Amino acid sequence: MTILGLFVLAMVLNYLSRSVPGVAAPMVLSEQSISSEQYSWITSAFQLGVMFQPLVGYFLDGVGLRLGFALCAILWSLITMAHIFAQGWVPFAGLRLALGLTEGSAQTPWMAYLCGRPLPGRQRCVLGRETALQPMRWCEDGWLRSLTVGGALDPAPAAPGLPPAPWPQQAWDGGFAVDALPTEFQWLRTPYPDELFSLAARPGYLRLYGRETIGSPFRQALVARRQEDLRFTATTRLEFAPVDFQQAAGLVCYYNSTKFHYLHVSREGSERQLQLMTASPDAGGCTLQVLVESLPEGPIDLRVEVDLEQLRFAWRGDRENDWRDLPDELDASILSDEASLPGLPNFTGTFVGMACQDMSGRATPADFAFFRYEGRGDD
Repeated sequence: MTILGLFVLAMVLNYLSRSVPGVAAPMVLSEQSISSEQYSWITSAFQLGVMFQPLVGYFLDGVGLRLGFALCAILWSLITMAHIFAQGWVPFAGLRLALGLTEGSAQTPWMAYLCGRPLPGRQRCVLGRETALQPMRWCEDGWLRSLTVGGALDPAPAAPGLPPAPWPQQAWDGGFAVDALPTEFQWLRTPYPDELFSLAARPGYLRLYGRETIGSPFRQALVARRQEDLRFTATTRLEFAPVDFQQAAGLVCYYNSTKFHYLHVSREGSERQLQLMTASPDAGGCTLQVLVESLPEGPIDLRVEVDLEQLRFAWRGDRENDWRDLPDELDASILSDEASLPGLPNFTGTFVGMACQDMSGRATPADFAFFRYEGRGDD
């Protein structure tokens, strides 16, 4: 607590000292015969020192935080006191340069802000709004500005000299022999989630009860997780016996009711089929394709692979080892904030998960044995 108090006190003293040059400037300029142009060089020297503060981070990493903070505090104090001996604008500028540099030990403010990471060359953000940090600088005019020239944000700023603090990851093998769904899964908000899915109806499986259409904002059986990588693979195993065309279940890449790619099992007449439904703002509507006209009964594995803006589905039957890639390469960029029909809000990013529909009202269930998501990095 004492260390924290001293740290806060040092920050307060530092910000008070920043206001002194502006208040004392008229008297100092008169006594030292410093012109307005020369005074601008003095203030610019301080900003230059602030811009090189990332170098102090490397110094702190080398000597350690405890010793590094102490040395920088001593240097900052000596440099501050040395201002009384400065004669002329050049010594003043040198002291302000050194002062801005030594402040990098503890006085680099960071700004938290929302941003989007667009697909290369497409300017579409499939990951939604994300939180980012940016090192900033307090200028002598009282404004907070970025360290870069021109005010642009640095897309890869130097990290502060702090120990890593990753968010703890929940261990999960992708199976559903669990008491509750992992925290990364989400579904449409409802006080009655047991009407949508169950982990107890068939132990070891996630059972979705067929509800409203994939475009419904109300009672929809859709359980999905955020897309966290620009390149990823997601797989699931589905057991589903639809009675007619009103039932469907499968693997979906979903943004909202107007943009999704949905690989699903349904039935037409006596044949169980593999179908693809796509809703695209670019195309201005929804399309349905029959990919496999006669699908074998029994469990089926479904897979989606996303590589930037390229999305491809695949499937395989029970006891098959090789995946059967579907012929069409789909546009993953439509699942983004920027691809939108007029008037609709967009900020969530893409989800990938499992869905089940039954427009007949019979709540025909679909059982999912596992769901696995594997990011492949964004480089």
